[in-house]
Amino acid sequence: MKILVFFLVSFFLITQFSLAQAQRPKNKPNNQQANNQQAKEKQELVETQTEIASLLERLVHDEEDISRTINQIKTDLRLRELRWRTLERSAGIVDEPFIFYPIKVELFGTYERLTDMLLSLAALNYLVIIDGLEVKRAKQPAPLVSVEAEFSILLYSLNEKGRAQLQNPSGENTSVQLEAAKKSLALLNSRFDEKVACWSVLRRLGKLFPKSLETVLTNVSIDARQIKISGVSRSAETIKKLTDEISQTQIFTEVNLGQNGPNFTLGALVDVPQAYQEWLKGIDTSDQNVIARDPFTTIYTIEQLTQGSNASANYPDLEKRIEEYLQLVNLPNTKRLDRSNPYLVSELALAGLYFTPTTQGALFKTPNQKELFVASGAKCYNGRFAAIQQGRALFDETIIDTNGKIQVSQISKSIDSANCSLIAPLLGKETPLSAQLEKEAKAKLPNWVMTLKTNNIELQSLLLLLHELSDYQFSFILDQTVPPLCVSINRERVPFDEFILAILHSVNLTFVSEDGVFRIMPFEQALDANSLALATSLESPPPDSKFGGKYFQAELLTLSITEVELGEVLKFFTSKYGVKFAYTPLAKQTKITASIKELAWPQALQAILRANRLGALIENERTLILSRADLSQAQSSGKTK
Repeated sequence: MKILVFFLVSFFLITQFSLAQAQRPKNKPNNQQANNQQAKEKQELVETQTEIASLLERLVHDEEDISRTINQIKTDLRLRELRWRTLERSAGIVDEPFIFYPIKVELFGTYERLTDMLLSLAALNYLVIIDGLEVKRAKQPAPLVSVEAEFSILLYSLNEKGRAQLQNPSGENTSVQLEAAKKSLALLNSRFDEKVACWSVLRRLGKLFPKSLETVLTNVSIDARQIKISGVSRSAETIKKLTDEISQTQIFTEVNLGQNGPNFTLGALVDVPQAYQEWLKGIDTSDQNVIARDPFTTIYTIEQLTQGSNASANYPDLEKRIEEYLQLVNLPNTKRLDRSNPYLVSELALAGLYFTPTTQGALFKTPNQKELFVASGAKCYNGRFAAIQQGRALFDETIIDTNGKIQVSQISKSIDSANCSLIAPLLGKETPLSAQLEKEAKAKLPNWVMTLKTNNIELQSLLLLLHELSDYQFSFILDQTVPPLCVSINRERVPFDEFILAILHSVNLTFVSEDGVFRIMPFEQALDANSLALATSLESPPPDSKFGGKYFQAELLTLSITEVELGEVLKFFTSKYGVKFAYTPLAKQTKITASIKELAWPQALQAILRANRLGALIENERTLILSRADLSQAQSSGKTK
């Protein structure tokens, strides 16, 4: 009996022990899984909070940040030559948990520069969103004005309470805190998604817009992701194709087209998150030059597009004609073509007439906002500039009728004053020093007489004409202080030097002669004449045979440039003469307008630097482009010769 009891008790204990052992492995994985999940959530919470903190740093903190950002916006506008009528900041508006400060902007400029500015705003250190953008065709188009734009820049911020709320999510456990952090991150991301929406729309529209000048935009508005595009086109097929191409992009949805004769309206929604993702990936952020053309410019009036005009019915588009012209010009051993060659008679607006002892000609303005001068007898695409008679330009225009018969008719053009962005003459008056330097410069000009009659022509175009008419004796450079100006003049049989003075004095400018180049400048800048611009380092001098050395022989240079960045000019010097330059980004962006004939290239460089308050320090391995003050300091400290 005792043996039986012993076996029963042993069996019971063994069974309980086995059950306990069987349960242990099952409980251990469950506990481990829970621990792993908790650790994963904690790690995800840390990563989410880190991302939130990074985004919060992109929101303005205080009044100093706001003022600094507004000043940066103004600087960017100036660099892109966008002029504003209004740039006003309003009081902050609460948009829980944010506060944003609206900055109302009204500006005018070109479509391309406006688009570039929107990209610059998207790349600011702080979060800004463009709201209520409306772009209209300029009432008075000009070389640097094709659009007028109105919009608000929303500068986002947070108070301390809102910042703490987003940065430190509350909750009874990690899971709840993580969920709150994800909602905060999603809220922040939704705002950051919006910062490139307007740029993406204008950029993509500019790239897709047809090259034909028979289609033009009159209005683009973007408000709360709704896009409305209005314009005029002679071709319904062109607009249908544009609509199809817009529909195929990933950033536009619900695209619809409405047409009423030549007038059209395109509506769509912008996929803001998709636009932001494409921007982050670098899609479509290449050089702005890939925009085919300014969609707001055309060679026609709106009335011509809506009522019909057969001026170019039998001819290729202007862009195609210019492309063919450039191909011919670049062919080797090709006879020089007239500048008017790619233009139709109807596309040339008379802006001025000139007469010299050996030639007579005219200045014309073109639909693509160029100004050109040609001698009488010059050919154009469908005719010839035949003669000047009684203050008018006479053209022989060739027309092919519907039966293929060639007809020639005579067209008379009088001087027109359209298409020049006139800026008021500079303030200032002649000084004794400017008068003396002007007298010395005047003595170096040709003394033959000429007749010139112009109305509202760009100063730089007129100077280029005088450079050519002087048999290239009048090599010039514009001082950096000279803004875009327009000139009207009517003089008969006046000596060339008096002509120069009449033109310059009409806008309160003068000129000085500096080493073979005439610098055009305001009167008060005469103090800057013949200032230091080139110096050679004594600490690291170049070899005698190299640039800056005493035996260096410079090649002659002929150069004619308009509004070209100094960085590009220096690249040209490097490629042609093997001289390496180092310069600051600010110096690189300096714009140069000059026309120089057969001058030693260091003298040309010196003229360019003088006109822009810069200098060059020539060293052994490179040439440093410095500010005038830095170069003068190096000279005064005995480091240069």
